[in-house]
Amino acid sequence: MYNFADVPDGVAGAASPLRFCNSGAGAGRGVKNNAASGENSHYKYTARVYFNSGFKGAQDVMAPYQYIDRFVHVFNQNASFQWT
Repeated sequence: MYNFADVPDGVAGAASPLRFCNSGAGAGRGVKNNAASGENSHYKYTARVYFNSGFKGAQDVMAPYQYIDRFVHVFNQNASFQWT
C-alpha cells in the first residue's frame, strides 16, 4: 500500500482513502495517520508500517503472527505499508 490516502478503487483512474472497517473505535475513519497498533496475522511475511508514503521514513516491523499494542515509530503517523 504505497499511500493509505490514495488507494486504487479497481476502476481505472479512481482512488479513495483506505478506511478502518471494524466496528470499534475508529470505525470508518481513514487509516492514514490514525493507526496506533497493528497485528500481522500472516504465517510467512513480515509486515512493515512506514511513517511516510512510498515506504519511506521511520517504520514499525511486525513478524508473522505478531501484535503490537502501541507503535513505537509510527504511532498515529502511518502512511504506507509493505509485506517483506
